[in-house]
Amino acid sequence: MILGLVTIGNIGASFFIQLLMFTVIGANKETDIFIISSAAPLLLSSVISGIFNNLLIPFFSTEESNSQSGLLSDVFIIIFLGALCFTFAIYLSSFMWFGYLFNPETLHELAIAKHIFNVQLITMFFTVIYSVIWAYINSLGFHFRSEFIPFLLSLVAIPFAYYLLPMYGVVTMAYIVMIKTIICTLIQGYGVLRVKCIWLNKRILVVILAKIKPVLIASIYYKSDFFIERFLLMSSSAGTLSLFNLAQQLINAGLQVATKAVVTPNIKSLGYSYRSGLGSYKL
Repeated sequence: MILGLVTIGNIGASFFIQLLMFTVIGANKETDIFIISSAAPLLLSSVISGIFNNLLIPFFSTEESNSQSGLLSDVFIIIFLGALCFTFAIYLSSFMWFGYLFNPETLHELAIAKHIFNVQLITMFFTVIYSVIWAYINSLGFHFRSEFIPFLLSLVAIPFAYYLLPMYGVVTMAYIVMIKTIICTLIQGYGVLRVKCIWLNKRILVVILAKIKPVLIASIYYKSDFFIERFLLMSSSAGTLSLFNLAQQLINAGLQVATKAVVTPNIKSLGYSYRSGLGSYKL
């Protein structure tokens, strides 16, 4: 019950910040630029972090408690280096395709969109890193902590958004999300993350790649509508894309609450059940 309320508060606070942006700035061309320039990083981070969330909670839960910390270190190094290389590859290649993908009307719009895109790339990197720590925390049963800290950070971000949005526009939103993700990653990682070796553990790498394959294609297919819908709405009147995005977030809020408050805790229980024997599983 408490976990559900905190999850609702976390999602509700994040939604309120989005709503505040539309209240202060309005649903117009500027907010459309923010959404469309954020679409690719958000899609990639959603696919990658979603896979790791679903993969790593049972992966950590099925290990003995005395080996979980070392396993986290190995997994973290692999995903950290992979995410870093992937992010740099997107950034370095973006000058070749970003202008065609976004197709702005003016150079000023292109500059704003590229600025937001670069900030969202940093957010994407830390979101992927955070997904590893989030999965580990939930595998230990710290479900309240995994939702309460983001909830507090969202509450702290609200007055900053209210004060800075009128001055700096939609770029403020990109920085607020980025800073919140970085701080949340550092706080959640404190006390649980101990990097013991900077070298890749090839055995863990092979296991992770083998487990990713079955869910990768399905995740891309499932999440691709997010990307397609936003680019199809680029040709609509100014503000339509922004309102559509806001309505879609509201609709998806219930699913996020159910996933984080009900499904995630039971993934941990199933993992422990697998480790100790199917007959010992209890809801």
